[in-house]
Amino acid sequence: MKPLRVKVAITGGGTGGHLYPALAVLQRLCPSSSPFLKDEPLGGPRADLPEELGEPRHSYANVAYVGSSRGLEQRVTAGADYPVFLFPMAAPRSLLGSVLLPAALLRSLALLRRIRPGVTFATGGYVSIPVVLASWLLRIPIVLFLPDVYPGKAVRMLAPFARRIALTADRPGRYLPKEKTVTTGYPLRASFERTDQATARQHFGIDPQRPVLVAFGGSQGARNINAALLAALPGVLEQADVIHIAGQARMPEVEPIRDQLAADLSARYHLFPFLEANDMALALSAADLALCRSGASVLAELPATRTPAVLVPLPARRVHQQENAQYLVDAGAAVLLPDSELHENLAETLTGLLADTERLQRMAEAMSEMARPNAAADIVRLIEEAAA
Repeated sequence: MKPLRVKVAITGGGTGGHLYPALAVLQRLCPSSSPFLKDEPLGGPRADLPEELGEPRHSYANVAYVGSSRGLEQRVTAGADYPVFLFPMAAPRSLLGSVLLPAALLRSLALLRRIRPGVTFATGGYVSIPVVLASWLLRIPIVLFLPDVYPGKAVRMLAPFARRIALTADRPGRYLPKEKTVTTGYPLRASFERTDQATARQHFGIDPQRPVLVAFGGSQGARNINAALLAALPGVLEQADVIHIAGQARMPEVEPIRDQLAADLSARYHLFPFLEANDMALALSAADLALCRSGASVLAELPATRTPAVLVPLPARRVHQQENAQYLVDAGAAVLLPDSELHENLAETLTGLLADTERLQRMAEAMSEMARPNAAADIVRLIEEAAA
């Protein structure tokens, strides 16, 4: 049985905020290796280990990805032609997570001994914990990435083991050792680098002269955002086209409302359960305004597409969405609307902003100034330095 040698082990997932920067860096490290990462149809072989650490289907690769078999990565990496290893994992604060973590650590140790990476790159979250700990035990250099403005428990716990820590924003303060940190920005997949508003609106069949609102709630959708938007929908559709990414599980709640719209309003309402990377970039590029949660990915995707936003942070402190939203608000690029005030104030907030083209232009310019298009390349340089 030949060992699978890789240059970089990449880990991080569970949610899009941790998964997508991992895949963006993976794309930069080996741009020709994966059909998925080029936003083309899937279909390549996988390198999962169906029976513990069985024989992989690759003998060499620049990278290998390690994630959770229970996270978003199970679907997103299906068919990828780079090595993918998925272990059962869950958040350590749960009973299931505390049971699965020791086994994931042992699997990570066995895997890393076998693939022998020169460096490990981790994007935080519970998925990173066993791989980073195993890397430290095996003396493999570690580069850690903080997707959010402020670090969660996993990043704070893993920071002492990292050689370098890449930051999305220069605001972690006392939480992380300054001598290790470098502000790189949040790395984006290539699909966000090649969009423009005219092409995007043509893609969705939208009148180029009408304002456009895009609304989404993360990879699973957001019930509260959906419900508040649907209540405000008739008035908003009088002003603008709406691209609504409702979440696959939420479609039965949304479709009956769509079916009740008058024909002229229904033609302006573009409903989707989920959009893959390329289409999501197009949706944001088409929009004059976004309505969304403030997970880590918006810190890069909104600036890359110059899209001002009404941000509705998920009301849970451990996910740090409040801090992410405040970071964009402080820059003049977004408006914060608390989840508790969503139903009461959403309609007025959206219609007021959509009618104020000068304010939207100022917000778009502020958002654009926050873009860091070289984030992935800068992180790759940190990885290369750590591996040297």
